[in-house]
Amino acid sequence: MSANGAPRGVIARAVRAISAWRVAARSDVVIKTDGAGWFVDDYAGHIARTLHGRLRIGIVDHLAPWLRRRVVHVADGGCFFGARWMESTRPSHHVIGTWWHGGPDSIAPGLREAAARLERVGQRLARVHVTCEMSRDVVRKAGVPEEKIVLLPSGVDATRFYPPTDAQRDEARRRLGVPSGAKVVGLFQKDGDGWDEGFAPKLVKGPDIFVAVMASLAQRHPVYALVPGPARGFVLRGLTEAGIPHRNDGHVPMADLACYYHACDLYIVPGREEGGPAAVLESLATATPLVSHRVGMAPDLIDDGRNGYLADVGDIETLAAKADRVLRDDAIRERFRTEGLRTARAFFWPAMASRYEALYTSVLHARRPTS
Repeated sequence: MSANGAPRGVIARAVRAISAWRVAARSDVVIKTDGAGWFVDDYAGHIARTLHGRLRIGIVDHLAPWLRRRVVHVADGGCFFGARWMESTRPSHHVIGTWWHGGPDSIAPGLREAAARLERVGQRLARVHVTCEMSRDVVRKAGVPEEKIVLLPSGVDATRFYPPTDAQRDEARRRLGVPSGAKVVGLFQKDGDGWDEGFAPKLVKGPDIFVAVMASLAQRHPVYALVPGPARGFVLRGLTEAGIPHRNDGHVPMADLACYYHACDLYIVPGREEGGPAAVLESLATATPLVSHRVGMAPDLIDDGRNGYLADVGDIETLAAKADRVLRDDAIRERFRTEGLRTARAFFWPAMASRYEALYTSVLHARRPTS
């Protein structure tokens, strides 16, 4: 209890709501995040900085109940996951909802349930934002009108994610304790359920596939796995059981993550369902050779064999074979570094500014007074 007798939780919620209302009230566009301090918050922050001086962007993790008539970008996708979202959101808001990934056949029950709401929620939304062609197909097939669907990829911060010099690469490997002569393979994501140890795998992220590919590579190369991030228990246990040396530093601030890419000879995206992931663009921007499942943004950006390699989802043999090819062939690694960086430049955040501005202004200009 507080000094005036009110429960502290009630006071904290009230303060949070007032703070969110103040941010939203002075913004042209309000971006709603999950407040987890993870990818969505970082994504929203980049949009706000990119559009500074062009649009006033406010970021909140809570929509005050008395807020009205705002353009709201629900960047965390929460509008599709809450069964009563439409009833709990002011009808006067003009809402852009991001559908990241998943569909009616998803292996995750929560994603299947959310996909079943796509058409109904889409009727309420001003726009449905997707980041890749695969997600656009899901949204379109669910019955969302074509004119409401906006395909707009995420961007990448070139001030954080940049190709290293040889000296920077050597320093990154020294700093992270990489054994001499090791072939370093990275996977930087949260791929366990929840925020604790993560021994229950988040199968949409493919941690089981990553362990299987690493076990295959270990038969031919002195591999070393860099696997920072929270809730990595399943992967860490699998690598340990396979006798594969590895390093996990838990949550690594985004500002420090480039060092991990710089140390890598290869980055693998083993996910079964993705809307990005962010690592696709981060790998390309840091000139880190990439091998990925055909998920999310990867097939939109990767020309198989030119700037990276692709494999069908679940084809562990091909994923491992292509990863082996990258680790064996210096010329392939160099080509992927050069061509990957060339691809990434179109997605540096300053280059994305006009595209996000166009999305927001299209909704701002279409607003009609409602109660």
